[in-house]
Amino acid sequence: MFMIFIIVINLGVNLLFKYKGSAKFLNIFISNCLGNNLESYNFNKTWEYLFFKDSLGYDLDNDEVNTNRNIKEYLGSDLVYIFNTFQTDKYKSSNEENYNVLSVVVQASLILEEYLKDRGIKCIIDLDNKEIGYQNVREVIENNLKNYKNIKYIIDIGISNDNDMSQEIEKEKYAKIRFKVSKNNSNYEANLKFAKALEEKIEAYNLSGGVVIVSEDINQDLKDNMMMLEVGSHENTIEEVNRTLKILAKVLGDYIKDGE
Repeated sequence: MFMIFIIVINLGVNLLFKYKGSAKFLNIFISNCLGNNLESYNFNKTWEYLFFKDSLGYDLDNDEVNTNRNIKEYLGSDLVYIFNTFQTDKYKSSNEENYNVLSVVVQASLILEEYLKDRGIKCIIDLDNKEIGYQNVREVIENNLKNYKNIKYIIDIGISNDNDMSQEIEKEKYAKIRFKVSKNNSNYEANLKFAKALEEKIEAYNLSGGVVIVSEDINQDLKDNMMMLEVGSHENTIEEVNRTLKILAKVLGDYIKDGE
C-alpha cells in the first residue's frame, strides 16, 4: 500500500514539473485514486483527457468523445468539421508518450479542436471513425454533412512524407503546414481561395509548407471551404505540432470571425 502511495505521489510530482506548475493534473489524479468522480472535472479532452482516460483504465477506442452528441447543440452557427483520413499515422516519438500522450495524427485534431473552442468556434471531430483512406472515409463525411447542415469549413489533418517540415522560431521548433487542394472537382476554385487565404496568414509566421495542387480525389468535391492540411512530418513531435496548431487556430479563428 505504501509503495502504491509513493508511485502515485512520484507521478503527480513529475506531472507538476512537466506541465509547468499545473496543480490541476495532480488534483484530478489523486482525487480519482481516492474514489471521487473523475467525470465531475471539467478538463480539456486533449492532453489531459487522453492521459487520464488511458492511465486510469478507460478504453480510448470505445470512449465517447463527440459521440451521441446532441445535434441541437451544434445548430445556429458555422461549424468546423475536423477529421483524419489516415488516423493511424504517427509523429516522431517524444517525451509526452511517457505520460500516455499519443503521438498520432488524431491527437493533432483534438488539439486544434480545443484551441478553436477556446476562441468560441464550434467544432465537430470524428474519433469514432475506424476507416482509413479517402474512399473509405467518404461515407463518414457525407453522413456528417447530412446531420450537420451548418458545417461551413472542413479540415482533414494528415502528416507529410516530406521530412523538411520544421521551422525554428525563437529557439523552439515548430511543424510547418502544407495545404493540399484537389483540382478535379467543381469546388476547386473555392477551396483554392480558402487555402491561399490561410497559407498567406500562416506564412507570416514562416510556417507555410506551401499550397500543393493535386489531381487525385481527396473528397473535396463534397464541399467548398474544405482542405487537406499536412501538419508536420513523421520527423516532427507532437509538441512541435502543438505549437503550430495554436497559431493555426488563431489564423483560422480570425478568418472565420472576419467572415472572409
